[in-house]
Amino acid sequence: MRKFLRKGREDGLLLPDIQLDSLVTLLPMLIRLIGRVDYNAETPLSNKEIYYQTIVYYFRGISTEKGRMLIDDYLDKNKINNIV
Repeated sequence: MRKFLRKGREDGLLLPDIQLDSLVTLLPMLIRLIGRVDYNAETPLSNKEIYYQTIVYYFRGISTEKGRMLIDDYLDKNKINNIV
């Protein structure tokens, strides 16, 4: 994962000042946390939708404009519900 993130930063897709060590630690923690939370019936989103939106927003948040455009283009081309 570190190589993937480093390459994204080198290619100008991720923000230049992101701390790779923090990201490598935080992303797996975030994924585990989403899986552990029991959402009640008042939430109109399924666990899968919450996971999807969290991950998309996470990666869009650490991306440059170039990276966000690439993410959005992928979501659009693959007919994935674009949440941005």
